[in-house]
Amino acid sequence: YAKAEVWALGRIQLLEKFPAHFGTLDWPGHPYAQLVQLYAEQGDRHKMFSWRDRWLQDRSFVLGSLAHDEHTDTYTMIGSGRKIGDTWDEYHFAYKVLEGDGSIITKVNVHENVNMSGGAGVMIRNSLAADAPHVSLQMGPWGWLLFRHRKTERQDSEIVFFGPAQEKLTAHWIKLERRGDTITAHHSSDGMHWRLITPDAPTQSLLTGIQMNQKVYIGLTVTSDEGPHVATQADFSEVNTTGRLDSNGPFTVSQDIGFSLEANSPVEGTSN
Repeated sequence: YAKAEVWALGRIQLLEKFPAHFGTLDWPGHPYAQLVQLYAEQGDRHKMFSWRDRWLQDRSFVLGSLAHDEHTDTYTMIGSGRKIGDTWDEYHFAYKVLEGDGSIITKVNVHENVNMSGGAGVMIRNSLAADAPHVSLQMGPWGWLLFRHRKTERQDSEIVFFGPAQEKLTAHWIKLERRGDTITAHHSSDGMHWRLITPDAPTQSLLTGIQMNQKVYIGLTVTSDEGPHVATQADFSEVNTTGRLDSNGPFTVSQDIGFSLEANSPVEGTSN
């Protein structure tokens, strides 16, 4: 750990002294990024985000956005970021606050500039912190599904299922449902007949015991898996939520997750 830290700091000194030679290094090879990963593995969130912010100050990055067409009741979302996964996430999130049991369903269509771990989907999340516990179901542009979760803060996320949907289409219906401490994922080719997504490996358990508060965030996600300077776009339609939510009507609130130390606390007034 100490040797890796000294090595990365030395590389940063060279970068600052000779930017013409080292300034083109991109994530994840950039020494700033190596320090971020190092501190993430050590559980030092403050240092992790401090170096993440310093790296972003030297880069131009694409801010995410959310637009809702009230006539067609569809959403267009733009999001960048390295991905949802590892010990912290980077993506754009449109959300509401859910208390207790509930679900979210959407038909999602991913466009372009998406790497294998990127895509668009749905999520239930304990807080807006980048390393918060969560369960997410994403769909990529080639018809694959990625179901993953992080059970506790600062823990590596675990892939529960990664594979193609039945039909390799760019548009597909996906669903997350929360009942107690169990969250299940489903997908459908027509929005009516649903298939439960089960774990890839027989040694994996279904998603029980996720350490989340009574009040959580639920919503739509987009990430490019190409870093903060490359964005992708996705369209969501037929969005439907159930449960006790903090607002009715369409999703109107969204933000980039993981690009700074902001919004790192659970929903106000929540308790385990």
